[in-house]
Amino acid sequence: MLALIAHLYGLYTPGEPGASEWFPNSDKVLHFFGFAAPTLLTMLVVRHWWPALVFAAHAVISELVQAWLLPGRDGDIWDVAADLSGVLAAVAIAWWLQRRASSTADSNPT
Repeated sequence: MLALIAHLYGLYTPGEPGASEWFPNSDKVLHFFGFAAPTLLTMLVVRHWWPALVFAAHAVISELVQAWLLPGRDGDIWDVAADLSGVLAAVAIAWWLQRRASSTADSNPT
């Protein structure tokens, strides 16, 4: 739940004038992890793949909202790319964890 709250807060708070980045393109790193963490955690909780679709759609929608509705924010296609990369990483990790758990269960004769 905390990951989802941080995710939404980061995407929908109005921008601050004069805000600076920690390092060049640090916002892309935040976008990546801001989508990877809640996508992965949600997929692990619900044990299904559909949260990845929800977060992928949200990547596009959130940038449109930032561009059109939030003061001090702008939409960026590269932010969408970072968001979708985070979703893809979450899917890959969830798939790996599922295969690992499946192979462990298969090799455990209980």
